[in-house]
Amino acid sequence: MTIRIGLIGAGRMGKVFAHTLAFNVTEVDLVSIVDTDETTAREVAARYNVPNVFTDYHRMFDEIKLDAVVITTPTATHLEVIRAATAAGKHIFCEKPLAQTLQGCDEAIAAAQGAGVKLMVGFMRRFDAAYIMAKQKINEGVIGKPVMFKAVGRDPKRTSLEFAKRENSGGLILYGHPRF
Repeated sequence: MTIRIGLIGAGRMGKVFAHTLAFNVTEVDLVSIVDTDETTAREVAARYNVPNVFTDYHRMFDEIKLDAVVITTPTATHLEVIRAATAAGKHIFCEKPLAQTLQGCDEAIAAAQGAGVKLMVGFMRRFDAAYIMAKQKINEGVIGKPVMFKAVGRDPKRTSLEFAKRENSGGLILYGHPRF
């Protein structure tokens, strides 16, 4: 079975996902690229031999037969894109975070449940072998009860400083809810 996927957002992370979907996931057919910047969308589509390009994801939902979407748009748009994808009945893989607030995350989950579609947030450490092994050792009591954990990860290049603005991404650190 081949899963027909549309990529929404062809920026820095979108390009990473486009490469992975085009070359590393054999069960996937990347059939559409969406980005508000048409030049960027066309460049990514050409690089990965993707036949359809859009600047509006609503048009993609109306015109292309898809099974799922990958959302790599700016954080502030995740919830609205998730709502549109669930309304279109598409399964969703969304780059982290789902939304900028806990309420927004709850809304995204409710929208997916209401539409009967799968929704997964991209958090790469959940599948990291070292993290899985550490969790197993914690569960087995081998390393005792953790009291602090510190991890550092860095991208090879810094992201745009626009990304760090609170209104665009929630800032570099999301905080402020009593549950955190």
